Amino acid sequence: MLDEVIFVIRTDDEDDLKYLEELLPTVPEYKKYEAKGRGGKYKDAWDVVEKGTMYIKIDDDVVRRTPTQIKYPS
Repeated sequence: MLDEVIFVIRTDDEDDLKYLEELLPTVPEYKKYEAKGRGGKYKDAWDVVEKGTMYIKIDDDVVRRTPTQIKYPS
């Protein structure tokens, strides 16, 4: 069970960004974090990580998601 899903933004693709903005309000647990890309390496993408919390990284080439894949607390 997941408490939240953080989408780390590492793109300038307008279609992808538009889709994310449409997706975010559909599930209250969806959040976004805009990585700034210090030094072009996006190391700050990990700034959002909190000690003692487990994270599951899903890479950007995942192309299919269904509403039942992830369960949220009720």
